[in-house]
Amino acid sequence: MKKIILLTTLALLTACSCKTKIDRASILSVEQTTDKKLPTLEAVYIDATSAIPQYWEPGSKIVQSGTERATLFYNLVENTLTNPYGDIHGYMELRDETRMKPGLGLLWLLPSYYTCGLGNLLGLPWGDESAYSQVNVRILDKKGRLVKRYQTRIDRKEYWARWSECSEDLPLRVYRMALDKIISDMQQDYDYLYDKLK
Repeated sequence: MKKIILLTTLALLTACSCKTKIDRASILSVEQTTDKKLPTLEAVYIDATSAIPQYWEPGSKIVQSGTERATLFYNLVENTLTNPYGDIHGYMELRDETRMKPGLGLLWLLPSYYTCGLGNLLGLPWGDESAYSQVNVRILDKKGRLVKRYQTRIDRKEYWARWSECSEDLPLRVYRMALDKIISDMQQDYDYLYDKLK
């Protein structure tokens, strides 16, 4: 009976409660900025797994807005990158490939089991998950000519452990990190992009 009480107590103490919980609302939040903005651009989101051709042509009707990732992209373009009012001066096409990656996952349960949960009190994970986001962005002028291309890939692994940081939706978080990197790169090229798009 003492062993059962001890194991139950250890299981409760080592339950996966994250040190920092990153919720979905904070990942999806977009603040209106007063930074320098590019002229009005029409945003086009493309999921890389869809049957859409390799390159999108201006005038082609592709509307993908049913996912959280598409909505986040459209909000960032409107609130952070471009002036949402006025005539369209070009296009911003984003091709998104965000996926979970296979990993060790629940194999972490074996050392947890053999240490009766004591290792988990010291930070040994219960499991892990991995995701990556490959984001390709093309900026086109209003005639459909390529102005600039941006590409980034973010890989991230998170552990389900007592003292770790974790998020509700790892693929969405990795996608947001990739978008933030692209936005940072675009802001560094602001003068060049503005000159080509005005």
